[in-house]
Amino acid sequence: MDNLALYKSDMRRIQNKKMRQRQLKHNIITGITALVLIIALTIALGSIIAYAQSANKEHMYKYYTSIEVHYGETLWTIAENNMDTSQYKDMDTYIDEVLHINHLQDDTIITGQHLIIPYFSSQFVN
Repeated sequence: MDNLALYKSDMRRIQNKKMRQRQLKHNIITGITALVLIIALTIALGSIIAYAQSANKEHMYKYYTSIEVHYGETLWTIAENNMDTSQYKDMDTYIDEVLHINHLQDDTIITGQHLIIPYFSSQFVN
């Protein structure tokens, strides 16, 4: 009888061990599946958000025009009146571009002088 009880307890222990191993395998597979699903949903959601943001943003086209310098104007007043703040990080960047476009060595401008300045528009001109 003693051997039979020992045999049954060993069998129960082996069965319990197998059941724990199956449960552990099941938990690992479920965890990996959940992780893959979360990653896929995060990527998909990020793509949707990025697409929505780019779809809402209006495309701006850069153009150039000629202006005449009036009495009392400086490059800073021209920048204040013509610079698109959404396209330039600061006024100095805009002024540097105006200097470069017009081949100016410094910020000296005179009344009656013509300057080429950049501007932006959402309308495409062919």
